[in-house]
Amino acid sequence: MKFFTIITISIITLISFQMSQAQIDPEITFSEDPRTHNMGICSDGEFYYTVNGGNAITGQIGKFSEDGNYSTGKWFGYDL
Repeated sequence: MKFFTIITISIITLISFQMSQAQIDPEITFSEDPRTHNMGICSDGEFYYTVNGGNAITGQIGKFSEDGNYSTGKWFGYDL
């Protein structure tokens, strides 16, 4: 019985470890480099919008197509 318990625990541990190593790939990626931190993202069903900040003198709202390509943006002279 002790041997069976040890084998069972070993198998459960191995399976748990393998599951924790799984990677989740994003559905879409954004290729722009805004030089600030992305603080949020939303969508109106047609475009994605990002709010970037983390820099005291620069902030940006970016607009992206559904596949993640940069369309346009608005830069601000302060952190968002």
